[in-house]
Amino acid sequence: MSIKDSTEIDFLTDSGVLIEAKYRSELSDAQKRLFESFKAKQKIIISGIEDVQKHFL
Repeated sequence: MSIKDSTEIDFLTDSGVLIEAKYRSELSDAQKRLFESFKAKQKIIISGIEDVQKHFL
């Protein structure tokens, strides 16, 4: 988890994948800015089971 100015991003894997879990909701403006500015090999937003299936199964 990464926290900056009380804004958090959920997961950063050892392989450099940034994952934000937003079950049926949107990123806040602050989370969106942090997510977009974060240097990561790959960035994934999980908003439902369909995203889990798409990216991990």
